[in-house]
Amino acid sequence: MTPVAPIISKIITTRTEVERTEILRGTQYITDDSMEVGQQVVDTEGNDGYTLNSYTVTLEDGLEVSRVLSGTSTVPAVDKVVRVGSKVVHHVVRETKEVTETTPILRGTRYVEDDTLLEGTQVVESEGRDGETVTKYSVVTEDGTEVSRTQTSTETKEATDKVVRVGTKKKIVVTTETVQEEEVVNFTTETKEDKSLDKGQRVVDVKGQDGKVVKTYTVTKENGVEVKRELTNTERTEATAEVVRVGAKEVTSETVTEEETLHHETVTKDDKSLDKGQRVVDVQGQDGKVVKTYIVTKENGIEVKRELTNTERTEPTTEVVRVGAKEVTTETVTEEEVVNYTTTTKSDINLDKGQRVVDVQGQMVRWLKLTLLLKKTVLKSNVS
Repeated sequence: MTPVAPIISKIITTRTEVERTEILRGTQYITDDSMEVGQQVVDTEGNDGYTLNSYTVTLEDGLEVSRVLSGTSTVPAVDKVVRVGSKVVHHVVRETKEVTETTPILRGTRYVEDDTLLEGTQVVESEGRDGETVTKYSVVTEDGTEVSRTQTSTETKEATDKVVRVGTKKKIVVTTETVQEEEVVNFTTETKEDKSLDKGQRVVDVKGQDGKVVKTYTVTKENGVEVKRELTNTERTEATAEVVRVGAKEVTSETVTEEETLHHETVTKDDKSLDKGQRVVDVQGQDGKVVKTYIVTKENGIEVKRELTNTERTEPTTEVVRVGAKEVTTETVTEEEVVNYTTTTKSDINLDKGQRVVDVQGQMVRWLKLTLLLKKTVLKSNVS
């Protein structure tokens, strides 16, 4: 038989505690020239103020485990008001004296968490002490009545808070739980250029989808605080890449001019005043042309459309040529001419005077052949 664990129950109670901090009243002196020097009249007695701090205190089995400030209210102090006469009616006796005023500074209570003490336990570590502010004045009196007050020094002894250590140590309760964490795996986008689509157009071929990674942990906690985390399983769903075709088709248009030559004709006329074979151009021929202007549309550099927008035609000029029709005959004539040789005489000292020696025998005759062109014009008439 399994023993039954005893049920431990705690008695939890709450109560409200109020702490009061006194605020001492001060004294205001007001000069009154309708009163004689030395006279004083209390206009307002004033009263001390205080501050109330309300705490909600939680107890377990009679021991305080927490203290929470739940509210604060302050009743300000009201200064005592004293009218001091300043009217001089006789010889004034003036005196100066030093006056010391002491203002208490009440200590507070500071609670410090201590994880070495069990919850509900409190230990006073320091009782603390009240502080005070000592202010010294130089007071001038006339005929025993204060007429001026000048602060000469001030000294403050700060209050030391009472320190209370409050236990926070809990009994360790170990628990385990399964925790899943999901991490999104963002899909990527693959972009491809498509020259069949207009520039700027997008077509999604494959819709992208995020994947995910699911991690399962066993988490151990002590008193609700995680102290250990162990990865027990990982499941991954891959992302689906998005495939997008982006238009890359470039449409351009340009003006193109094409020129076609119209060759001129030549008209030939016989002219009997010109020798046969002679040509005279009366009218110089000139080619004409046809200029056509198109708007050409291209997609990705390839012509897909051509539209004729203008045609300009320049007619050719026919060339007129006169050709010689006069007939000319030629014949060859040969004539013979005798050319006598010449004699060159040289002096020779080796020969007796009057003596002659022929070194080279001269030739008496040479033949010279001449060709003469004789023109004869034969006039012909065309018979119809």
